Amino acid sequence: MAHQATPAAYRCGDYTIIPAERRLLRAGEPLELEAKVFDLIVMLIENRDRALDKRTLAEALWGRRPVTDTALSQLVYKARRAFDDDGERQATIRTVYGRGLQWAAPTECLAAEPATAEPAVPVAEPAPTASAGAAPARRPARRARWLAAVGVLVLAAAVAALLALLSRQAPAPPLRLAMLPVENATGDASLDWVRNGLPGLIGSLIGETGAVDVGDALQTARAANFAPVGDASPQDRLRHATGATVVVGGRLRRIGENLYELALQVDGGGAAAHGDRLVVSATDVATLGVNAAPRILRLLGLQPPPARPESGPHGEDYFAQTFARGLDLAAQGDWTRAKPYFALCVQNAPDFLPAQLRLGEAEANTRDLARSDATLARLAEAAAQHEMPSLQAAALLALAENQFRRGDRRAALALIDRARGPAEQGADPEVRARLHLMAAQALAILERAPESAQDLRRGRELIERYGLRQRLAYLAHTEGLIAETRRDFPAQQAAAHRALAAAEALGDERTAIGQTYLLGRMLSWQERPFEALPLLVRAWQRAREAQMLHTQVVSGVEMAWVLAETGLYAEACAVTGTVLAALHDQSNRYWKAVATAADARCRRAGGDAAAGLAGYRAAWPLVDPREDPQLAALVLRYQALAAFVAEPAALPAIRTHLAQVATETDPAVFLHAGRLVDALAAAAAGERAAALAALEAERDDPDRDDPQRNEFNRVALRIAIAGGDPAVAALVTAGFDPDANNDAEVLRLFAEWSAAHGQGTAAERARARRADLERRAREALAAIEFTLPPPDTGPDGSGR
Repeated sequence: MAHQATPAAYRCGDYTIIPAERRLLRAGEPLELEAKVFDLIVMLIENRDRALDKRTLAEALWGRRPVTDTALSQLVYKARRAFDDDGERQATIRTVYGRGLQWAAPTECLAAEPATAEPAVPVAEPAPTASAGAAPARRPARRARWLAAVGVLVLAAAVAALLALLSRQAPAPPLRLAMLPVENATGDASLDWVRNGLPGLIGSLIGETGAVDVGDALQTARAANFAPVGDASPQDRLRHATGATVVVGGRLRRIGENLYELALQVDGGGAAAHGDRLVVSATDVATLGVNAAPRILRLLGLQPPPARPESGPHGEDYFAQTFARGLDLAAQGDWTRAKPYFALCVQNAPDFLPAQLRLGEAEANTRDLARSDATLARLAEAAAQHEMPSLQAAALLALAENQFRRGDRRAALALIDRARGPAEQGADPEVRARLHLMAAQALAILERAPESAQDLRRGRELIERYGLRQRLAYLAHTEGLIAETRRDFPAQQAAAHRALAAAEALGDERTAIGQTYLLGRMLSWQERPFEALPLLVRAWQRAREAQMLHTQVVSGVEMAWVLAETGLYAEACAVTGTVLAALHDQSNRYWKAVATAADARCRRAGGDAAAGLAGYRAAWPLVDPREDPQLAALVLRYQALAAFVAEPAALPAIRTHLAQVATETDPAVFLHAGRLVDALAAAAAGERAAALAALEAERDDPDRDDPQRNEFNRVALRIAIAGGDPAVAALVTAGFDPDANNDAEVLRLFAEWSAAHGQGTAAERARARRADLERRAREALAAIEFTLPPPDTGPDGSGR
């Protein structure tokens, strides 16, 4: 007698959930899910007629183990994301206030095979599975059909079960190795470079063999130096962050005159049958790393490659130490000091390809992009010749990042596409995940949303499948960038918070500081200065404490920008002065250009146009227009604005210069700056009609990155005030709402024009709004109990 049929699967639109097989399919393609995420989905579907409270869900998923609300929220977030849903739409999982969670998507039950006590039909005729009026549920092709003969049935069932198990089970995780920092127990501080340098050297040598998957040396070094979270051991924390199956830690000590010993502990963590200790000794510390690499491979049951006769880290202790010292500095974010070490290693050990990758990265991080391109292109070619696909893909992705830095997303995408084949061939999950997320970013910016969503999904699946938690912040950052391209600012902010939370959860202080800055910058660009300011100040403060110069520069510059916009000009100049002082001994021209331009801005906006003009002129020689056309456009635009007040005779030369640079680089980047400079130059020359025409062209085709039109407004108001021109002023005053504006300089100019032309009420509203901006900015600073550096002396209380 047949039992009542139970659902074999559930269908929700393009998605099919098969509980018995623990599979989720989208359009027939399987999706990777964590076990508890799948359990949560099934539990909600099977109880979809009601809401389940958090306690019920937690007990079903974790038993009696205590769990936080955050743990359950993470599962809900991942479950929604699997169905392309989120917490705002709640199309699949709905939060029922005060009651819990409920499955919300329309769901169709697919019929099950009827369970039978004995064969129901003859052997020659398989039993139909469809109920009246319903299409039969399709079964996976790899599963054997039920047979009527009992003996054949039992055998077939056993074989089918085995085949299904083998085909559905995830393969054993590939061997993935990560290195913990090496403890310097010699008492010699000059050997402190071994902390990050020696594990980086060993990991690079092992990774170069291709015998085992080794996480990126710098990413692993940063993960190994994360602040402790909870009571987990350093090995378990690193394994949790990187998805490594084998973690190697080490301790260096001196055992005699010019004799050192490196003790290494290889920890398989139960995921692999490896767990042993090995000791190597040598007279040179770097030689320990060179000799340790093949020993670790043998311990893992892998055959190390034959010794290479070439010079370099394989045979020259000096260059092994050179490379390791560079890695230690790079792991600390000091690319300027790391670069000469990598350059020396590449020059003398050209066949050691990991050094070429690090040199290319160092050149890029010090804004030497042309040299970086040449280094990385040589590396990509050499890696292909040596059949090192993961390294080839890494080189191509680094080249793509250089194009991102230039703002050329099409060129970046072309390089990413070139990297797809080598990345798949190399099968390094971290390289592949990074590739898909970079592609998702480029495609989103190029308005190819469906392809972007596909790459985003693949990157997310790799991160989850291989436990690459260290990349969760980058995943969330990518989601935020995609949301920004849609102008979906709530989703962008939610993603930024997820990125920050992911970094904090791992104890990744450096990424957390960077994400704090990015969140503040995002709010600043959304014209939300009082929310942005505390985050930017905090990022700047923490970056200074952690000696993260790059983040200190960019967060300081953005903070100065917000301070200047809210009318705190003297404070803004105090910040830029501190940033410039930190850059005094640095050779990074880009950083100096950005900081010098920011300093010029606070001086010009604060009333000292001559000082601002001098600052922009000082910044210009530091700018490379081919590498940074956006920065070039900004500097020339503000140089013209300062010259309009301080030195109008300089405007024709500035105008000609901008047109020449635009022609030589990318005219589209200079379009809006060109119109504004044209208007300033025409007005200074008394060509009123030409100035008005340039402004009208900009009004009709505004810069989408200037939502309040403040760059347009400040130029138009300057021209209107200088020439007493109501037609120009009307371009601004028509529809201008002082109460909604967030730029103190624009408000001051608007008040000046309005007061001079009998519009006292409008002038007073603008003054009140400007005073309110300054008051709220000071309150935001006071709320976080942070004191800015002493401001430089300005010409008056309003700044310089």
